[in-house]
Amino acid sequence: MARPKALLFDIGGVVIEVDMNRSFDHWGKKSGVDVSQIAHRHQRDETHDRYERGEIDTAAYMDHLRTLLELDLAHDEMVDGWNALLIREIDGIADVLKRLKGTVPLYAFSNTNAAHVESFSARFKDVLRHFDEVYVSSAIGHRKPELKSFLHVADAVGLPPGEILFFDDSAGNIEGARNAGLQTVHVRSHDDVLAALIKHGF
Repeated sequence: MARPKALLFDIGGVVIEVDMNRSFDHWGKKSGVDVSQIAHRHQRDETHDRYERGEIDTAAYMDHLRTLLELDLAHDEMVDGWNALLIREIDGIADVLKRLKGTVPLYAFSNTNAAHVESFSARFKDVLRHFDEVYVSSAIGHRKPELKSFLHVADAVGLPPGEILFFDDSAGNIEGARNAGLQTVHVRSHDDVLAALIKHGF
């Protein structure tokens, strides 16, 4: 395939380390409910997907999550736990983005929601500033791996899908991106990012 004219990065798992267990631990400590019970009750259901498409607000999703997990916690405690899964930037990614900045257009595309966007935009602004634009599912109304999500981003970037190289840690999202015509890299570790950049001449 042709050398990519833009690079598109997932955020969670590629730029920022995430771990849902951190959320379970937070809620468990605040509520006194056994963490294993919280983890067992949790599921990414249609209400979760609606939240990530921006179809419901944070208050509505926290109410749903509180009921789903059977927790008696205030809104702020639910949100703090929800954001606890955002841990730290992936080692080495900032240096990679800094090196690439100005040599090729850099974009990010994340399945995420209003609460996480508010949190990571402040906490990780130094690494995120390297991107020309950050696209989030809750703003565009489409989630990966939906075909519309990738076509929306490609249109916004102003390039045919085949000229965009997409990095994501989810096999499902990679499949969706390929179906949309993007070039892809399934990221299992930061080394996969480095190897792909070398392969494509960056």
